[in-house]
Amino acid sequence: MPPKTEASAAPKKSKDAKPKDTKPAGDSVKPTLVAESLEIQRLQVADQKVSEESKGVDVEKKIKALKKKLRDIEELSKRDPSQLNAEQNEKLSKRTAIEQEIKELEDSKTS
Repeated sequence: MPPKTEASAAPKKSKDAKPKDTKPAGDSVKPTLVAESLEIQRLQVADQKVSEESKGVDVEKKIKALKKKLRDIEELSKRDPSQLNAEQNEKLSKRTAIEQEIKELEDSKTS
């Protein structure tokens, strides 16, 4: 390796030399923090809107599933009670609770 010459050597910095673009740390940090804070707030609002929309979809799915159970119960109620097994009798006993839950979900959906 050839010896370094004065021209190829990096210039030495004096101990008293200050960087050219010296700014107080607080001035450069504040705008960044404000921008990040605003972005976080924007994302939270967007997440809340998505969450509210998905809750509406979840309520619709729940209502649909409960109405299907209610239809199954209607079919069971048309059959001879002596021909029903324990599970089918249990389904029949849940009719009122299912009807009430459907009503509550539909009421919460409209409000």
